[in-house]
Amino acid sequence: MKKEEEMKLKKVFSLKRILLFSIFLILGSFIQKSSPVIHPDTPFIYEFGIALPWVCIYMDKGYGLLYFWECLFHKGYLGIEIFPQYILLCAVVVNLLLSFRNWKQLIKS
Repeated sequence: MKKEEEMKLKKVFSLKRILLFSIFLILGSFIQKSSPVIHPDTPFIYEFGIALPWVCIYMDKGYGLLYFWECLFHKGYLGIEIFPQYILLCAVVVNLLLSFRNWKQLIKS
């Protein structure tokens, strides 16, 4: 019985699954549009990511809704900031949510 539980945990926390979910989250972020976030002391920031922004692209002014690639190759591009820990955090959470199919069993244990 204990071996079965260990095998389930190894499957849930496998590196392949987490990397696969990370790739899906990255691809999902590339197809979404972002609007500029205005901060008083910084330039306009376009944030990309699902649930958590993992890429921030700095622009000189707001250009409306833009895709990721439009921001990178735009004339007002100033810089980029990447947070890979947010990608992994979202991938682990999505992995856990999809792994536990029977929530009643999870709550009882």
